[in-house]
Amino acid sequence: MPERPLDPLWRRLLAAASGSEVQWWQRGGGHSLSLINLVGQLDQRLGIQTDILMVLENPTVAKFTSHWNSMHRTDGGNR
Repeated sequence: MPERPLDPLWRRLLAAASGSEVQWWQRGGGHSLSLINLVGQLDQRLGIQTDILMVLENPTVAKFTSHWNSMHRTDGGNR
């Protein structure tokens, strides 16, 4: 999965900085409802089924996509 489709969603819903180094959601003004919203939008708009914990553990677009891609290379896409 490339970073590009995630970036606008991530920035809009978590009110964070731009680019692949989007900052930690809380420093950018996000809160728990924004985080829940992001997880839902990732699934609805991009078909990415994830959870809040994965976003918290991988709080930038770059880290999230890197982790997501590594999971799907090793386990065939199951989470």
